[in-house]
Amino acid sequence: MYLTDTHLLDLPDDIVLTILKKLDKMFALYSLIDIGIERLDLLAQDITFTDTLNFLSTETDNICSLNDSIIDRFCSDILPRIQCTVQYLIFESIITERILLAINCPNLTKLKIFNANQDIALHYFTNESHFRHIFKQKITDLTVINHHTNAHISTVDYTKNVYVHIFNFFTNLKHLSIVKSSSENDLPNLKCFSLRIGSLNDGYDTLIVPLLRRMRNREELTLDLRIDDQTRFVDGTQVHNEILIHMAQLHKFIFYIKTTIQKNNSIPRLSNDDIQRTFNNIGYEQVGCIVDNRGI
Repeated sequence: MYLTDTHLLDLPDDIVLTILKKLDKMFALYSLIDIGIERLDLLAQDITFTDTLNFLSTETDNICSLNDSIIDRFCSDILPRIQCTVQYLIFESIITERILLAINCPNLTKLKIFNANQDIALHYFTNESHFRHIFKQKITDLTVINHHTNAHISTVDYTKNVYVHIFNFFTNLKHLSIVKSSSENDLPNLKCFSLRIGSLNDGYDTLIVPLLRRMRNREELTLDLRIDDQTRFVDGTQVHNEILIHMAQLHKFIFYIKTTIQKNNSIPRLSNDDIQRTFNNIGYEQVGCIVDNRGI
């Protein structure tokens, strides 16, 4: 039996890629790009490794960024080489500037930001932000992991500066997930509230309804919502039981709610009259309803 030494560079590209795919993406990029071996450099730039970049450490259970020296090398040497293929960035809020200043990603559409808080929203989610063109024009999917623990910040201010900033600033947003504000207190001093969302997926029941329930003394409410991929219609019964019943002081309610039901959903097809009746039953006589069953 003869034994031979086979080096990685002796193997065909497809086999080398198969081996590299078993490695952590960030480790592969850090280890192979700009080390003086052009073939490995090019293979590591395959979109398999570069479409999603996670700058969080996996060595502990705590949420923390990769080592500073690793991030520095990504920012100076690696990100400029792969920026055209990056679609999804995951990072801790404290390194936002380091990452976004180092890269110009024409195909970036998704962000997941950890340890975000009110200060981050006030600093970055404004028209004065250096990254406003990224947030406003490119991002369609946003996840904000919030670990804010400052009990001295007003819940009214938090709602205004975080939730509303996101809804207003990310104009192309299609999917939003916020996990999870440390404050779930009522907002007793909030009398008027207006909310407009062009497209919301998976956030109505977990984000919008709990937020509105906290405003128990609200007197005026305006909702303009487009809710996608629901498994049920948001009708009068649902609005009354889950929202309005918690607002004894409400005397003005203006709303436009469009619900898009998931395709192939097994819910019964409803008519305009069916939806209209749910609003009439709770005392809203002047409500217009349109149901289009063609896409279901």
